[in-house]
Amino acid sequence: MTNLLKARFAGIACITGGLTFSFYFIALHSLLKAFSPPIEAGAIPGVMMVISCVSSVCLAGGSIGLLALRAAGTGRVKALGVAGAVITLLGLASYITGSLYIYGFPDRAFKQLFTPGGSFLLTLGMLLLGIAALKARRLRGWRAATPLLVNLYFPLQFPLQALLFLGKGRGPNPILLGAWGIFWLLLGYAIWSSARETAVTRFELEGQTAS
Repeated sequence: MTNLLKARFAGIACITGGLTFSFYFIALHSLLKAFSPPIEAGAIPGVMMVISCVSSVCLAGGSIGLLALRAAGTGRVKALGVAGAVITLLGLASYITGSLYIYGFPDRAFKQLFTPGGSFLLTLGMLLLGIAALKARRLRGWRAATPLLVNLYFPLQFPLQALLFLGKGRGPNPILLGAWGIFWLLLGYAIWSSARETAVTRFELEGQTAS
């Protein structure tokens, strides 16, 4: 499998992850309750846990796709990008661990540190990847900003969460959290479309050379 094909698949995975992430936080719980006949209460946490884990796995396409596109360039800049990708993947692994913990031990959901720790690692990892992508200048136009948009959204929404929603026995606002998925979706589309355009350009150049 070529790097461009890997990047296209990774972009699709990241798009899927972004959509699933937003759906999980914004609509899933209400949708499960709306089923007629209703889903058994004991089955709802299992469904939500699976969807959360699937979302995290798909979001890995963001960092993997950027590396497959060689968006981080070469040399020290590439090393920065690879470090960012590794940190991002660790953050997603922490997210998955947190999901398993939350639904395995619901009484301790607000005491676990896996999901907030995962968010921190995701933010840091995408910051490093975003800086590397900007320095390398391999992504064109608006696409170059998408890794940093993913990075910036979480810390920018956190003060609003802290002021209005976080408190004793209260979790973060799901709509604000779910909106993060939109930026992951944009990143996935940026990766997919960049890989597609590069493949088309190479095909046209090879055609001109052959003729």
